[in-house]
Amino acid sequence: MPAHSWFNNQLETVRDVPLWINVFGPCTQIGHALGLRVDLPDLTDRAETIALLELPSDTWKDQFEGGVVDTMRNGDHDWMRLADFPFASAFYDLEEGVKFHTTVADLKETLRFIVSLADKGVKLWDRGYMEEYGGEDGSCVWVCQAILGPVPDAQPEFERVGLVPSGPDGMPPWTMPPGWAVTNRIEAS
Repeated sequence: MPAHSWFNNQLETVRDVPLWINVFGPCTQIGHALGLRVDLPDLTDRAETIALLELPSDTWKDQFEGGVVDTMRNGDHDWMRLADFPFASAFYDLEEGVKFHTTVADLKETLRFIVSLADKGVKLWDRGYMEEYGGEDGSCVWVCQAILGPVPDAQPEFERVGLVPSGPDGMPPWTMPPGWAVTNRIEAS
């Protein structure tokens, strides 16, 4: 089973802990930066999102057949797997947009990749866009453990790469603070 599988139940060390990394922003723009040639539904258009969520089947996914790795027709109505990389898989969720599934072992590489998307116009900080999500510092990149409970705590690894807790009392999500220097933080850790 690959390290970035949907669920890794062999959690021997903190490096095995699965993570979700949300990249909030215009979904089509993020998808194009990932190399997709499809236009993803825009989460800022709540009427469109609600209409898609209310469809009786996954018919909204018809237009994505062949344009993404897996439309997940036998999976969750809201989800599609967009692309696979050696360090993570990119997903789309009708309620949260583009998300990367990875592990602590591949956190640095995934963050490097996400930062490279900025060269393709993807904003890593956008206070105006993030107000809707409650992101007070404007960070568009949120990281959290995919499994909470009896698994190793990834907090020390998040701190090591310079992420900061943005939830109450140091709770998830962890975010990239404005001015975060990915190269310096990741290379030094």
